[in-house]
This record gives sequence, C-alpha cells and structure tokens, in this order.
Amino acid sequence: MVRADGGVRSLADLAGRPVAMGANGSGVTVFSTRLFARAAVPVAARNLLLGEAINALVAHEVDALLWSGGTPRRR
Repeated sequence: MVRADGGVRSLADLAGRPVAMGANGSGVTVFSTRLFARAAVPVAARNLLLGEAINALVAHEVDALLWSGGTPRRR
C-alpha cells in the first residue's frame, strides 16, 4: 500500500525509501524481503505491526507498507 500523494508508482520507486515490511518473523516479512531482493530494489526495511505501519504511512514515516493476512470478521 502506498499513499496516493507519495509519488510511488512502481516497485523501483521505493529504492532507498522506508518500507513497513511486517512484524519480525512474520510471513509478510519473509515475502517482502524476498520480493525486494528478487527485484534488486534496496529499501530501508522497517518491521512494524499492521497498526503501527498504517500510522507510519499516514504520518509519512514510511513510503509503503506490505501486508498479507485475513481481515477481522464482522459480527
């Protein structure tokens, strides 16, 4: 996920930028690390929980966040 006003339009645009890549040891961290390595795009990885990552994106502290998983079930 990226901000609409952030200027990121491709994976390559994230080179050198801070990216929230999931909590330490999570599946999204493994996926994110492999994705950027395979694409040869070095990023400034930040290991954040989803809520922290969303707040960081809103506050312009990261330029993107990667996340995978389910959504809470509505009751």
